[in-house]
Amino acid sequence: MERNSPGYDGQFYYRIALHPLSREARVGGIRFDFPVYRIQRIGYPLLIHVLSGGNSRAVPWCMLIVNVLALAMIAGIAATITNRVLAGLTVALYPGFLLTLSRDLVEAVEMCLVLGALWLVLRRRYWVAAVLLTLAVLTKETALLFVIAAAVTNRRYALHLALPVVAWVGWKLFLFRWWHLPIRFFSGEDFALPFVGLVRRFYDVPPLAMIETALLLVFALIVALALRTSASSSVVKVGWLLYAALLVTLGSEFWWEDWSFLRAATGYGVFGTLIAAESPRWSGVMSALVGCSSLALAVHLLSSG
Repeated sequence: MERNSPGYDGQFYYRIALHPLSREARVGGIRFDFPVYRIQRIGYPLLIHVLSGGNSRAVPWCMLIVNVLALAMIAGIAATITNRVLAGLTVALYPGFLLTLSRDLVEAVEMCLVLGALWLVLRRRYWVAAVLLTLAVLTKETALLFVIAAAVTNRRYALHLALPVVAWVGWKLFLFRWWHLPIRFFSGEDFALPFVGLVRRFYDVPPLAMIETALLLVFALIVALALRTSASSSVVKVGWLLYAALLVTLGSEFWWEDWSFLRAATGYGVFGTLIAAESPRWSGVMSALVGCSSLALAVHLLSSG
């Protein structure tokens, strides 16, 4: 972290990991901008707090180690779901996870929990899945989209899947009261009409960002072509459609920085990869696209410092 810089979300998770519910103006030199928005994602930093004991020297290492282990578990769970080792590796190599690793973010832990819940849903162990999904939505609220997908495709067990929603609402209400702030669950500023934020990206972006956006569209085309022949379950396909809907309605602020939109596209990328991985025609193409994209991005990051 640099002095007098706006930083990135990882700094807030570092602060939370030091003292999860502190209302001090600064903790570890870090001041909250939007306290409730930051602390609603308590899962990852709380785990770091438990593992590190809140030690300021141990926290950064624990953040990195937990994310690496989460990616390893993502690979294992995805391989188990698809019965394909290559598919598991491809899911874990999603380029957006490079951002998660480099900036100590929550998406790896969130997706690890979501995929664990998916594995349980496929085996009709709904109560245990609901517990994992509760942890997932308390790690990042976008996991609610998979909750919706699971409820829509398993309506008889929708009541079980209400647990994560109730937990998330209750946690947010507690945080608004704790910080003495007015209740506001969503901000309309974060969203726009479909594709408006994406289209605005093309007006003032570097060439690399144009390439990344083009690859995102190629990814969408591959998944769309794989939908018919994919052996993926309906919950995976509905989940991908919901994550795709979220992505195309994000406001322009999510698209300006070079590659940070890959973070917002994590669910879209993970579920899309699962769909293509279970299509005989498109699994190899998807593995090549994801692998080459991650390698190119890693080389770019290393060369640019």
